[in-house]
Amino acid sequence: MSRYDDIITALQALQAQILIANGYRTDAGNKAWLNLEYQTEPPQKPCSILYPGEVTDSVDGDPPASLGEENHHLDIKLEGFINDTERGDQGQKLRQDFLQVINQDRTLGGLVEGIDGALKSSATIEQAGEGGFYSFVEMEFTLLYVTLWGAS
Repeated sequence: MSRYDDIITALQALQAQILIANGYRTDAGNKAWLNLEYQTEPPQKPCSILYPGEVTDSVDGDPPASLGEENHHLDIKLEGFINDTERGDQGQKLRQDFLQVINQDRTLGGLVEGIDGALKSSATIEQAGEGGFYSFVEMEFTLLYVTLWGAS
C-alpha cells in the first residue's frame, strides 16, 4: 500500500471510533462512508462521510524536504448528517465529535506531519419534511505528509 492509502485507512478508522460508547457525543461512526454520493436525500443519520481531495506536491513556502524526499498536501473533507431540532444542538455535538477525533492524533500515528493550515468546521440546520430538522456538518483541513521522491 502507498502512504496515501495508509492515510485514508487511518482516517476511516478514526471515523468508525465516533460512538457514544467510546466517549463521543454521537454514534456517527456506525455509518461511516468513503466518497458516498447521494442524489436527493442525505444518507441514513447520524453518519459521517470522508472525501479525500487532491494531492498537491511541494508547494512554495514549504519547509524543504530532506534530500530524496517530497512534501505532499492532501485536502480532506469530512461531512456528517444527524437528526436535529431547530436549535441545532445535535449538529454542534457532531461537529465537536469531528474536532475531537481529528485532534486526538494529528499525525495519524506518524503517517503525516500534521494538519497544514486551518481546520475549518461548521454545522448548518436544514428542514427535513414536515416539522423535522437535520444538521449538516462539514470539516475541511489539509494534511502534510512526506515520502521518498516519486512515491505516493
